[in-house]
Amino acid sequence: MTALRPARVQVFLVCWLFLVAAVRFAEPVQDSDLFWHMAYARQMLQHQTLIPDHGAFSWTPTSNRMIYCAWLAEFVLYGLWQAFGLAGIFALRYAVLLAVLALAWRYARRMGVAESPVSALLLLLLPLASYVGTLTKPELFSLLFFNVVVYAYFRAREEDRVGGRAGPWLFLVPAVVALWANMHGGFVLLAPLLFAIAAGETLN
Repeated sequence: MTALRPARVQVFLVCWLFLVAAVRFAEPVQDSDLFWHMAYARQMLQHQTLIPDHGAFSWTPTSNRMIYCAWLAEFVLYGLWQAFGLAGIFALRYAVLLAVLALAWRYARRMGVAESPVSALLLLLLPLASYVGTLTKPELFSLLFFNVVVYAYFRAREEDRVGGRAGPWLFLVPAVVALWANMHGGFVLLAPLLFAIAAGETLN
């Protein structure tokens, strides 16, 4: 019996990855927060302000003194809804998922392990493990930007190790966080991430 070649195994696992992801994430909206966020966006656009009237909605704060940090994500979701309906929202979800997978695969390729069946298997597990972060609401952007920051850190370490330019990757982080901080409150996860990075670098 002829053994399967590694390339064929990888192709099979990649195809299986896309099939599993397509089936697992093809579902109706599971969280009504999406429509609440879009209602906020509609209200802000109608009144031309970034400070929505929280008192107009049930079960929300009555104070209007703060700017809700998800305003930009709400505009994106509402814009997609207006232009394409739910299809646009679902396309965004798949786009974020593919972006996260692409970052992981690209780094594996740079490390020379992208051809390994183990890498394909890990890429298969990544979207399944990230499922909660892919719900169609502003949290979706935290999943994306967190992975971008992690990718930038490892690329900076790689460039520093080979004598390349680590600076551009490090300067990318503040730009990403400036955008992230206006799309979802999950940007606070950067603090424990930086602490863990600092602790790891100190131990090294």
